[in-house]
Amino acid sequence: MAYATVMTIAVCALYGTVERYILLVLMGTAVCSTIPVGASFAATTFRDMPPEARTVAVAVTGVGTQLGNFYGAYLFPAEAAPKHLVGFGVIAGTQGGGPISFPSCLLPAASSGEARGHGKGT
Repeated sequence: MAYATVMTIAVCALYGTVERYILLVLMGTAVCSTIPVGASFAATTFRDMPPEARTVAVAVTGVGTQLGNFYGAYLFPAEAAPKHLVGFGVIAGTQGGGPISFPSCLLPAASSGEARGHGKGT
């Protein structure tokens, strides 16, 4: 996610056509690779929850990873072309929030001893 954030910021900073398209490809691959990683992380983090609650928690995490894409239709108006700084800024912000929010999911587990292998499953 940090890599996707860096690529998105680079897209905002560069205006050359070739460089920007190369960075857009790299940004797209980084964004698409973080979605399954985020879902896997969430499923592992929430493994001790009841199955119904875990399903909802993983689904909410999936919605959070797609937030930047949902807003894309509104944040990339033709009037902002070719820079689209607001649209790419939102993508960078949502991707940059991932490295902060995902580790914070571990804090409750670490404080209860589950992260050290002292949870229900051991």
